[in-house]
Amino acid sequence: TYQVIYFPGQAITNEQHIAFSRRFGPVDPVPLLKSIEGYPEVQMIRREANESGRVIGDDWHTDSTFLDAPPAAVVMRAVDVPEHGGDTGFLSMYT
Repeated sequence: TYQVIYFPGQAITNEQHIAFSRRFGPVDPVPLLKSIEGYPEVQMIRREANESGRVIGDDWHTDSTFLDAPPAAVVMRAVDVPEHGGDTGFLSMYT
């Protein structure tokens, strides 16, 4: 069973991102994140700190486990990637 699938070098639009995501089932935005204007299914995770000074996702976390029915998958795409650093790590909690 694959738990992370990586497609390097894909320059896709928001529409293509949503269409690809829907191949895996309904797209439900994360309740705590703001959507991109005009694209309620697409949410931006930025490296800059928010108003409180906190950088969202800066430490290890799990996505939406507080929901009664957490998502089975997450589809992410990096738009602006630094030359060094900024890596996203994945850890399996699948048993």
